Amino acid sequence: MVTLVALGTYLPPWGSAQGRVVGPDEDALTLGVAAARAALTAAGLAAGAGTADAAAPAVRRVVFVTRELPLLVGGNAAALSAGIGLAADVAVVEQVGGAPAVLDALAEASPGTLVVAADAPQTGQPAGAAAVLAGPDGAAGLGGAVVELVGRVVRSLPVHSRAVGEPTVRDYSDARLERERGVGVAVERLGLAERPVVAAGLPARHAAALCAGSPPTLPTLGASSALFALAALHDLGSGGVVL
Repeated sequence: MVTLVALGTYLPPWGSAQGRVVGPDEDALTLGVAAARAALTAAGLAAGAGTADAAAPAVRRVVFVTRELPLLVGGNAAALSAGIGLAADVAVVEQVGGAPAVLDALAEASPGTLVVAADAPQTGQPAGAAAVLAGPDGAAGLGGAVVELVGRVVRSLPVHSRAVGEPTVRDYSDARLERERGVGVAVERLGLAERPVVAAGLPARHAAALCAGSPPTLPTLGASSALFALAALHDLGSGGVVL
């Protein structure tokens, strides 16, 4: 069980209500920095943020999750740390992944771990970023919000593909195939005791079919959607299963 002490989000100002898009000088790294700084400001750990929250530990590790790593040569760790304002000896893990990878990273986070998730797709999908800071057991940050892993299914139904070095995305989408043989089978194998209250990584109408009641609409579909789901539950003042 992991206690969350601070959460920050960032949406680019460009785009529309249907989805934000990255600006000409933005990428997953800059989006992630903005969200991380918002989280540390909320915890009182960022420069100029005033008194630190007593529940907020110093950042000792960063996990950066995205499918659009901008600096494949040389890596993103140094630029990410400098942008956030962290010491040079803070460990940074760069991971390619989506919402499931973010929830995995969060479920295994130790106090002082900053999980940063960013989406900066060039394919018309919505962009955004979010970050959360894990704290010690019993910390009061975010109203005592805790995250506990209740199930995991590792599988894939790849209908979108992009070869290394090729900007073109091959799309073999079949909505029924994805819904019934992809998401549907995964949820069935989880054997959840209760229906989710929010589903990350899915379009709103697909999420609504899996969730109890009317789930909150999330602004992104990629890695950051997992943390936007937690932010939505915090805003609603409720808990429940996040898929």
